[in-house]
Amino acid sequence: MKALSNNKRATKGSALVAVVLVIAVMSYLAAASLSYSVTSYRASMRQALLDKAKLSAEAEMEFLYFQWITSIKESVPLQDIDNNLSGKGFIVDFSTIPNTDLANTAFGGADWTISRTLRSNGPTKVGTTKVSGVSRPAQVNYYTALTRASQTHPLLGEIHYQLGRRFALSRSALFQFSVFYQDVMEFSTGSPMTIKGDISSNGSLYIGAQSGVNLTVVDKIFYANSFNGMTDLNKAIDPATAIYFRHNSGVANTLSNPNFSSDDDEMVARKNQIKKLQEPENFLGGTDADLSFQVYGPSGTNAYSSTNDVYRSIISPSPKTPAGVSIVEDPVIKANRMSEKAGITIEVRKTTDILYLLYPVKIYTKANPSIDYAITNPALAASIITSARKEVFDTRENKNVNITTIDIGNLKARLAAPSTPAALKAAYNGIIYAYDPNPQTTTINGIRLSNASELPYTTVDGKPVGFTVASDNGVYIQGNYNTSNPQGTANTEDNAGNPAAIMADAITLLSANWNDDNATADVSDVRLAGNPPDGEGNASATTAVYAALVSGNTPTNTAAGINSGGVQNLVRLMENWSGQNVKLVGSLGQLFESKYFTGAIRSTGSGAGRNLYLVPSGRELTFDSKLASSPPAGAPNTTKFSRGDYFIWQLSDNPMSL
Repeated sequence: MKALSNNKRATKGSALVAVVLVIAVMSYLAAASLSYSVTSYRASMRQALLDKAKLSAEAEMEFLYFQWITSIKESVPLQDIDNNLSGKGFIVDFSTIPNTDLANTAFGGADWTISRTLRSNGPTKVGTTKVSGVSRPAQVNYYTALTRASQTHPLLGEIHYQLGRRFALSRSALFQFSVFYQDVMEFSTGSPMTIKGDISSNGSLYIGAQSGVNLTVVDKIFYANSFNGMTDLNKAIDPATAIYFRHNSGVANTLSNPNFSSDDDEMVARKNQIKKLQEPENFLGGTDADLSFQVYGPSGTNAYSSTNDVYRSIISPSPKTPAGVSIVEDPVIKANRMSEKAGITIEVRKTTDILYLLYPVKIYTKANPSIDYAITNPALAASIITSARKEVFDTRENKNVNITTIDIGNLKARLAAPSTPAALKAAYNGIIYAYDPNPQTTTINGIRLSNASELPYTTVDGKPVGFTVASDNGVYIQGNYNTSNPQGTANTEDNAGNPAAIMADAITLLSANWNDDNATADVSDVRLAGNPPDGEGNASATTAVYAALVSGNTPTNTAAGINSGGVQNLVRLMENWSGQNVKLVGSLGQLFESKYFTGAIRSTGSGAGRNLYLVPSGRELTFDSKLASSPPAGAPNTTKFSRGDYFIWQLSDNPMSL
């Protein structure tokens, strides 16, 4: 019995141990399960928070991208973009992402601390971009954008997510063509003309030559609507249309009309040379002119009275009320005004100003417009401005024009002279805005550029800044323009060392022989520069201009009998050019209708009020391809923005190396 009792106790003990073991195992399994559940919960919670952090970082990246684009459109000069972004709370060019709170955004009920930075990746590079489906030279700038979203969780500690992305700014200069038109483009030259470089029209294009005259187009032609009345270029060309196509050999042919020896030749030439644009070129830096007019036109702030005002904004001063109060306008349009870009402004003083007789012009800088250097340094003004508001008869306008003359050679010398105020020289950025704001009712106002064979020259990062003159008035160029490079040698089609541009309501070319005193109304209406218009004096001299020229025009109106004069008369002439040549090397463009210089071209021939001038023996227009990759100061751009894929960066990374 005793042995049996001992066995029972042993069995009970073993069972108890087993129960304890089972309980221990179950407890372990329960603890493990709980631990796994907690870990899984923590992991899922962390992942959920990381997902929110990622979304928050991505949202901040989108905001940064939008603000980057806005800053570029509003400030234009790349050196101003950093300051513009910094003013909006962005950290630019920091070597590390700061841990301080730059911005907080509530997401999913929690506050995320958002940090971001934007860094420029070095100087401008030369690349290409697609414009209307065509590859064009471009200036490209790259940026690295970094964002970080972080939060300190009471259970999970710090949650953070870091994103990076590359931004790219591609700026394709307005000057991509030998000739470009915002509106309908017309050619009907009466003297031999050769055009080297692409031609582009945002409207329809009509091109030909008068009987017995050769018009040779060497490169491609782009049009938006129709070409010589045709939208289907697979049809035969009207034999009356005189244009010379480039043969498939690449050699320019000189034919009386586009009828080649066989239809195959004609079709091949047309296929190779004439292209329809996928979409119109945007000559306003990507701005939608119709939208700007809708928001800031008569139904908005009344900054623009028409879409033509939007296009013409490139040369006009910022809009103001009659009381002189600034009118709110599209900030992108404002930033692209040459009057806003110019470092130095030469403004003709109002004739009602008591200072006008002593100081007919004002000379001031964008940095400090309150200092008038014409008053503080009258000798400087006297050397630059050789005459103010001199009445000169313009045969195209058939009226007197108040012309103010700027001696560009003296301006160049003054900008380099030690005696010139340092602040004025420092303000010079390659852009001069010159205009006469006096009322233009019975007469109109003009700016003349003389002694301009060699232009002011300065460099940034070893590259020429160029020289740009813009005016709300008509501009007259007297004599050769930019024909000598900074090294003192003659410019050539392949080596125009100082990129230049002139933008105005209208542009008129006068020869070096031009004499104001002989420019009076005459029965023959022919100007023989240097002598009375009696047919016995010297003719004008052969003249060359190495610059991009942007002008308004007077559009053709068949109902009113108005002739625009075509591309060949976009640069106006007022002399006897018989036996002389006109050579334009650069780019020639029409962006708007002229506001003040609206005189229509009149037909040639004898008789009162008929001949404006005797046409030159030859015209040559050659595109300066360097204007596309190295444009003059302030040149308008077609701007494109792009961005690469996201990448993840770590806190241990050096942001400067990303």
